Amino acid sequence: MDSPEPLGGTDLGVLMPNGNIYYCHNTKDPFFFLPKQNDTASAVGSIQVQGCVGPALLSNGQVLFLGGTLQEVYGPGSKKVKTFDSFTNKWMDQPDLLDYRWYPTVVPLFDQRLLVVGGGGLNNPLRVKTSEIYDPF
Repeated sequence: MDSPEPLGGTDLGVLMPNGNIYYCHNTKDPFFFLPKQNDTASAVGSIQVQGCVGPALLSNGQVLFLGGTLQEVYGPGSKKVKTFDSFTNKWMDQPDLLDYRWYPTVVPLFDQRLLVVGGGGLNNPLRVKTSEIYDPF
């Protein structure tokens, strides 16, 4: 695969409903991997960097980015949440998390809410000892 960026350890991939994989290191540099073509296609990046997130694919096809860091490299956790809509190519800010989280664990629940657990806090790498339910709708 000829990637537009180095595929390092902090990247995330989200399998989209159409079978393509939304892939990025942070929200400024995303692209789609097209498995059938073994190729890539560009995706619209966000103006604001947000890396080391907890990603989730929502039932409406949007990709949700929870927490992470708002710096180009290793940084403190954030409360930031935003979505990318691959149908409209639009980014939208969402309500913040309750706690600062760098690499949080995100677990989808039966009712489409998300359990968000742990991660590095504001004073990263100290881990937060909290969890929260996030309702993306």
